[in-house]
Amino acid sequence: MASVTQASSAVDVRSAFEAALKETKSNFQAAFSFHRTYPEAPNPALKLSDLGIVGLPLSTREAESIKAHSAQAPFGMGERTLVDKTVRDTWEMDGKKVSFVNPKWDTWLAGVVGEVCRTLGVNVAASRPRAELYKLLLYETGSHFLPHLDTEKADGMFATIIIVLPSHFTGGAAHLSFGELSTVYDCSPKSQLETSVMAWYTDVTHEIKPITSGHRLALSYNLLHTTSSLRPALHPQNSVAEKLRRVLRAWRADTSARAPHKLLVLLDHKYAEANLGAAALKGADAQRAAVLDALARAHGFRLGLANAHCHLSGPADDCGGGGWGGGWGGRRYGRYDDYGGDDDVDFVEIESRVMTVQHFVDLDGELISKKLEYNKNGETIPADLTDSIESGPHDKQEYEGYMGNWAGTLERWYRRTVLVIWPARNNYTVLYDAETGFARALEDLHADNAPEAERELVEFVLTHRARGPGAAAEAVCLSALHADDAPRWQRAVALCAAQDGAGVAVVDAEVWREAGERWGWDVLKPSFEVMLAHDGGNQSRLEFLGALQEAWEPVDSDEDTVAALHAQLQPWAAAQVPGVLRTLRVPVVDDVPALLAAASECGGIACLKDVILPQLLSLAPEDVLRELATQLFAADAFPDSPEKSEVISALLRAGIAKAPFFVPTLPKPPVPFGRAYQRAPPSPPPPATDRAALAKRYVQTCVVLGCADLVGAVLARVGDTSTLDAAQARECARAVMTPVVAACAQRMRGAPGSVPAEEFAVLREKAVRLVFEAFAENAAHVTRADVAALIGATLVDGDATTFVTSVAPRLYKIKWTEASFRALIDELHAQRARFVFPAGYTGHTFDALFERYVRSFTVAFLPPSAAAATATLDWLRAFGPPALWQRALAHFVDPPNATAQYAKNVLVPLAPALRQWARTHGLPDALDGAFAGLAQTWLRRVLEPAPPPDAALAAQLAKLASWGCACAHCAGVQRFLAHDAARTRDLPRIGAPARRHVEGHLAAFRALAGCETVRTTPQTLRVTKTAALHALVTWRTEQVNGRALLKSIAPDDAELRTLLGEAYAGIVAALNGTVAPPARAAPSAQASTDAVASGAGASHLALPPAPPGMVQAAAPAASGGRPAVGGEPPAKRRKYIPTNEDDIIDLT
Repeated sequence: MASVTQASSAVDVRSAFEAALKETKSNFQAAFSFHRTYPEAPNPALKLSDLGIVGLPLSTREAESIKAHSAQAPFGMGERTLVDKTVRDTWEMDGKKVSFVNPKWDTWLAGVVGEVCRTLGVNVAASRPRAELYKLLLYETGSHFLPHLDTEKADGMFATIIIVLPSHFTGGAAHLSFGELSTVYDCSPKSQLETSVMAWYTDVTHEIKPITSGHRLALSYNLLHTTSSLRPALHPQNSVAEKLRRVLRAWRADTSARAPHKLLVLLDHKYAEANLGAAALKGADAQRAAVLDALARAHGFRLGLANAHCHLSGPADDCGGGGWGGGWGGRRYGRYDDYGGDDDVDFVEIESRVMTVQHFVDLDGELISKKLEYNKNGETIPADLTDSIESGPHDKQEYEGYMGNWAGTLERWYRRTVLVIWPARNNYTVLYDAETGFARALEDLHADNAPEAERELVEFVLTHRARGPGAAAEAVCLSALHADDAPRWQRAVALCAAQDGAGVAVVDAEVWREAGERWGWDVLKPSFEVMLAHDGGNQSRLEFLGALQEAWEPVDSDEDTVAALHAQLQPWAAAQVPGVLRTLRVPVVDDVPALLAAASECGGIACLKDVILPQLLSLAPEDVLRELATQLFAADAFPDSPEKSEVISALLRAGIAKAPFFVPTLPKPPVPFGRAYQRAPPSPPPPATDRAALAKRYVQTCVVLGCADLVGAVLARVGDTSTLDAAQARECARAVMTPVVAACAQRMRGAPGSVPAEEFAVLREKAVRLVFEAFAENAAHVTRADVAALIGATLVDGDATTFVTSVAPRLYKIKWTEASFRALIDELHAQRARFVFPAGYTGHTFDALFERYVRSFTVAFLPPSAAAATATLDWLRAFGPPALWQRALAHFVDPPNATAQYAKNVLVPLAPALRQWARTHGLPDALDGAFAGLAQTWLRRVLEPAPPPDAALAAQLAKLASWGCACAHCAGVQRFLAHDAARTRDLPRIGAPARRHVEGHLAAFRALAGCETVRTTPQTLRVTKTAALHALVTWRTEQVNGRALLKSIAPDDAELRTLLGEAYAGIVAALNGTVAPPARAAPSAQASTDAVASGAGASHLALPPAPPGMVQAAAPAASGGRPAVGGEPPAKRRKYIPTNEDDIIDLT
């Protein structure tokens, strides 16, 4: 052994392995066997003579039926055919009795035959191989076949294909050997749901190990050579294998730091990640992988596959002579042979070179890791792996193209596939430390392993048990049962149970029952004690002890063994329950039923009061305390008694003390420091959930559970703001206090004594005060829910007097935003039925109050668009009284603070929108006055008085027709002077000749405009109108816009006269410039009442006192001013006959 170690110490593993691969590359003719699992294989719809279609996965009943129609399989010995179950114990059915209903089976089988032939090195074109179904084989528990060679069962047969159909079984691994090569194929791990295929040459020795459970159903095919060419055969590969075997032995023996952890071998072909695996390999890659896999299994090595990605980036060697399109261009992709030869572009230098190995999988294609780290100086074959990849064709190229003064950036991407091989001792660093490594270690631990490998796996799993203590314990415990290793079982339980409080969850009942039946109570007891000691739950421990006391059917023994074990388990488990109750963990709500059940068996209410309650008062969160009180109240196992009431009261009182009735959405603002301190921003709107739900639930629970005396404690906690700053106290009032007061008020109406009056009054007063402070501080975030809570808190006994006399005036002082004011109005209207006044009441009525709120809203907020105006009218119409939307419309069309911008952007599009709105709602005659007011407001705010006559200006304008040049520059200047309302216009970069040309013509029109040169290259000419011309053109432009406005009101003059009424003549005269635009009428007394002093987005609203019992009437239409909108029908109009052409407006 020393000589081997000394010899191996002189071996450079990487170089030796590379040399062996090069020397033997031409000798890799074929693999001697094939194995692959096919999750996507179709169901063949297997049909058997006399049985019909057999369902898959195979059931026990179907297996017995097949067995009844099958014969004991024989085996050949020389020229004799024998039946000897000690050699071969299998059932078989002749292939002639087997057929497949699913046509997809034949297509899939043809693909499988192709894969098998490629791996076995069969020349398909020369041999034209064909698979012939020979037998259906059924293996049951104990079935096996000792080592043997397949006899030639048909002319041309050179290999056997075994297809294992979905059928649950364990054991039955196939052990294959040829010369000094050997491998093992185990189909059992995925046998129930997936189809597996194995194949080997007829001169390969193979053995089927015993089936340990279940049934294996397989199809045996003869692979036949069908031409006159040489039949495929497996040639001895002893020399090939020996060279590689020597390297692998040296590598395995070399435990020094210089030995590579793994080697990455570059394959001849590249493969997509979607199906990367042994089955995807082709040609020499497939053959090399098959032979290396056999050697690796024999000498303790593992194989995998990965894709190497290389990315190069740098400036291109391109002087602009070619390229796509022959010049500057955007980034180009791929290959461009048809566009000027971008593939000819190469790097001037490589600025960035990045090589990564990705998508590391095992030979079955199962992902091991998304990325594989490697040492580029000692773990690659060839040594210059990056250079070897870059020397081949690239997979993708992007080139920016020539950039004028420099070449653009060139990028190239390369991808090749590598075979990864590593010694099993490095599994933990190569295989199991990856993202999916722990799961793979557990899976491998469930498989058959050599004792030493299994011990290493156990150590790895237990060392990394924090990744999943339950899964780790299950895997190790099952391996311990398989190895009959009780100390391993106990160690796994002890370590995993202590991990993160896993406790009793680490071993399920079936596992510990099997362990107990095998090793007895003395092995189980210490493990159970550790599991209980480390478990972090209450329900879990109690349920575990309950499960220990239940009887069970034998798992792997007999009834006497189980009865003896249960006789020891049951009393021990029962004795542990009081100990669990004395050592409670922090409870959760789900613990409550288990705690009550355990307490009822361990002393009833006395146990609950003396053992459990003292622990819960300090350990339990409020939801557990409340739930326990609720379930105890309803529990029949605890009869009513003073002690039960005392426990319920104590639980609720503790829950009230712990309950987080209010949790601020924002932390406290910073402490003020000097003059630099800035007030914290206002709180955001509260979340949509009911933040007062917990407090209301406690009130409900206290009343229902007979602890109404504790409602006062709930109200006191809700109103306690001692730990809150001012902003948080206001938030608490909005979110919790007022909803709780409203809920209590509603409860008091049905059950007057259920809520203590004194505590209620204190909370109510504080809530209302803080809510008003919150509204004033941040009115923008007031919602309908806030308003509803305020109404509920003030309408305690159904009397609205307090709200109208005390709350409403304070609401008027709030600086509302439009959205929050709407919320106030909407909620008032929704709750109007609750505003009831006592007999003899003489103050403001709800209708008067509501009307004043709406009027104040419409005065405070002008609509920003025509759509917003009609939407507001729709909103107001929904409230009922027409006066609400009529007053709003009258204000919209003639507001005292209207601007020219408002008139242009809102009133102009509002005219046709109002026509459509009226037609939609059947109000054709209700808007006449609105159109007159709209037109008059536009005239006042937009159309200035007509400029005085200017003879010189008129003469020059008339002279424009004789400009004398129709070039583009001159024509543009003429249009600008005659029709454009702008004061100046630039002719950009027209150059000196064109500038002088335009200046020459413009010199004749000095009364209209002047010009100047702007120094640009080329020169720019700026033309500026005289003030007189600018005023005239502007007025004419707005006159045209005014005529368009009237045409949008009515398409013809007769209808326009009808809609504008008596204001028609004045509007037309002002638009024609014969009179000044009409002045706005003085506001009515009612309008003055509605006037507000408003800031940006906010208003101070004042409600003047009204005589007792009086409801203010609608404001009368202002005489001599704008006509009233809606209201009483107007007086019948007389036909109007025009006497002056200037009084008729041209709408064309």
